[in-house]
Amino acid sequence: MAEKLVPVVCPWCSVGCRFYAVSVNGYIRRIEFDYDHPTIANRGKLCPKGVASYQFINSPKRLKKPLKRVGEKGEGKFEEISWEEAYRIIAEKIKEIKETYGPEAIAFLGSEKITLEENYLVHKLSKAIGTNHLDFPGRYCQYSNSPARTKVFGSAAATNPFEDVAKAELIVIWGSQPSRDSPPSSLWAVH
Repeated sequence: MAEKLVPVVCPWCSVGCRFYAVSVNGYIRRIEFDYDHPTIANRGKLCPKGVASYQFINSPKRLKKPLKRVGEKGEGKFEEISWEEAYRIIAEKIKEIKETYGPEAIAFLGSEKITLEENYLVHKLSKAIGTNHLDFPGRYCQYSNSPARTKVFGSAAATNPFEDVAKAELIVIWGSQPSRDSPPSSLWAVH
């Protein structure tokens, strides 16, 4: 039962905080902070979502196989199906939407965390379907965060808002809970 440290980038936001997953026989048991990682925002610490991220992998509620609804919508009744059946159902639904409403009725919305390979495949799929409706804007929680941060602190290239926040004598925050929001800052990240 040897422990193995596996470097991992947190999946929750676009900051890129790194930590170590402590693996025992291929199962993540806990995490350790990476204080040497150069991400300026977190200084090796993580927000609460990052700290709990490994628990999602180990959760008994985590879906590992496709489910198909067998009851009425909202009843919560599902049955397990094969991946082949799930792909067939998805393909049939895409075909039905395309034939009924046209290819432009289909859109893809992703996040910046999508890998280059996944991004490439989604672009190929959208071309095959015939739609140009693709958007990979960033994490959904960043939609308002990024433009607002740019308006308040200036261009990301011109300044690092986290460094400015760390030097502030007074911080007034409306409509936010920094200990739960992302991206994490060294000021309020969980230690």
